[in-house]
Amino acid sequence: MIIFAGGGLGFMMGMFLGALDNPIMQDQMSGKQQLLYNLKQMGSRSWSSAKTFAVMGVVFSAVECVVEKARAKHDTTNTVVAGCVTGGTMSAKGIYFLLLFLLLRVMVSMILVRSFLM
Repeated sequence: MIIFAGGGLGFMMGMFLGALDNPIMQDQMSGKQQLLYNLKQMGSRSWSSAKTFAVMGVVFSAVECVVEKARAKHDTTNTVVAGCVTGGTMSAKGIYFLLLFLLLRVMVSMILVRSFLM
């Protein structure tokens, strides 16, 4: 469900932002060329934004669920940790994504160990 909600929101954002993009050669383009250019931009941006928002929704909900299960508490700390991990995941590329994933595993392990000791 969260995939569709995030994807739908991303699609709408992409449609809006794609419509705002102006071609560089706007003075030399006819009205039909400008319309086709804007429709292509709207399509490509909406698809890209839909994928990004869907991934953000999945990562956020998965991390929040894992942290909530590990801590056995339902409070704002879970949301803060999920937001930080989601932001880091979305900004990471290549090897940094792997390092962030390993850091997440260590963090979850520490939470599990701490919850069993207390």
